[in-house]
Amino acid sequence: MTPMRRRAALVVVCVLALTAAGCSDSKHRYVVNSTENISFRVPRSWTVYSLPTGAQDRISPDSPDDVELLWSSGFDADPNPAREHLDAMTDYGRVTVEHPVGVASVYQIQGTYNQRVSLTAARTVPLGVDPLFVSDDVRSLVEIIDYQPVTNFRGLQGTRVVFNLRSTSDSPWSTYDMLTLVDQGRFRMYTFTVGCLGPCFESSRRQLTEIATSWRFEQ
Repeated sequence: MTPMRRRAALVVVCVLALTAAGCSDSKHRYVVNSTENISFRVPRSWTVYSLPTGAQDRISPDSPDDVELLWSSGFDADPNPAREHLDAMTDYGRVTVEHPVGVASVYQIQGTYNQRVSLTAARTVPLGVDPLFVSDDVRSLVEIIDYQPVTNFRGLQGTRVVFNLRSTSDSPWSTYDMLTLVDQGRFRMYTFTVGCLGPCFESSRRQLTEIATSWRFEQ
């Protein structure tokens, strides 16, 4: 095993176990799902929520039993945190989110949905829109800042997109960093999204990038 792989493995084991003294970090808290072997970290001062799970008819209305949300965790940087701030992520342009909020989720995908799921379909799950493929009549409401395929997790296909989004041409921009991954062999789909109003995102960009890149998956 190379030194880089050993360090990566140590990070994952350390985070998932949460027992070794070397894992302590006074500035951050780790959000962990040990069953699915995933984790990420957020500033310790942020509020973390456990969100409802269950069947997700909105994702696969033709096959309502094919998609189930197994786990979902939200986080809110607002000094006055509220679950409503997480809901506001999907109300871009209508509800202002002046502090970073985010949601990480794990879905079980099976049946016909698993057979036909694409990266485009996965990217529509967090916000109801794939920022990379929008129709001409709403193209002015989306701006791509950065895009890159995700290749560092064996067996998973995915993308990471940073983009601006608004509901109307005169609405303020909201900016998002969105990671989506699909593993058809394990019947899983993973999504991770963090965002807020454009000026908020710009001023917090380094911190939000650190959060997004802290996402870990151990097979």
